[in-house]
Amino acid sequence: MNAATIEQKDAKEAKVRRAAQRSGFCRLLEGRTPTRYVAGVATAIFQKSGDWWAAYVEELPGVNTQDATLEEARENLQEALSLVLAANRELSRRDEPADCIREKIAVPA
Repeated sequence: MNAATIEQKDAKEAKVRRAAQRSGFCRLLEGRTPTRYVAGVATAIFQKSGDWWAAYVEELPGVNTQDATLEEARENLQEALSLVLAANRELSRRDEPADCIREKIAVPA
């Protein structure tokens, strides 16, 4: 890699870091340099099975659905994702000690 390429890469990483920090989605830890962050992105998998479309989120076990059309599967997968995240959040907070620290983190791509 030549000096110009390295400079461009460093500038791009700095821009991504600043955007991630401004977004409120994450707080980056001091001394860590992310190479790439994608806020709020997951991989949806859709598979036709007979007359139905099965769908799931690759990164999150338990987020799945099946529907008659691909469009319905997309819509319902969004809802399933929201419900699983809300349920996990609620369950984790039930027994949370008062002195715990909660902060958002960046999701590496």
